[in-house]
Amino acid sequence: MKKSTLIVLTIGLLIGALIFTGCSSAITNANNGEQLGNGEQKRGYDGENGNGYRGGEESPYLDVNNYPKEDLSESEIQAMTEALMDEYKARDFYTLVIEKFGDVNPFVNIKRAEEMHIDSLKKLFEKYGLQIPEDTMMDEAKELMKNVNEIKDASINNHLKAFEKCAESTMGRGGYGKGESDKNCGCD
Repeated sequence: MKKSTLIVLTIGLLIGALIFTGCSSAITNANNGEQLGNGEQKRGYDGENGNGYRGGEESPYLDVNNYPKEDLSESEIQAMTEALMDEYKARDFYTLVIEKFGDVNPFVNIKRAEEMHIDSLKKLFEKYGLQIPEDTMMDEAKELMKNVNEIKDASINNHLKAFEKCAESTMGRGGYGKGESDKNCGCD
């Protein structure tokens, strides 16, 4: 794969991550774990202290017992459901990315974070006695992957060639510096 293709794909995936994931800094920080001097991780996902959260099951970051037990409005239940579905979709999207490119970072880490977000939301559903929605988002994740690939292909087939043409026509002349501002490189 050309380096430019990989760059375009990575940018597209990062944009997708920004659009389709919601990462809480408290949860993200809680999941990073502490590094020991020998490079081993003391805490973190599947770490020795429990289910993957800093401090294990007793973590104040995700202890739903610290949240008030009140009746939830329909809009709050809907917001929780939408949040969980978004996390399912993000996790499923990164599952597809990993299937295509292998177990490589940052995709493995992002998928792991999405799984932690899902676990956190499921705990909230359980606390409030709500039925946990099923993960039905794989089809949407596949559609998202298709769209990212179409954008990547358009960038490679259309935009990259135009940028290369511009770079070649202005190479060594200082770009659009003094004396070049009225010239066009044919990228219109």
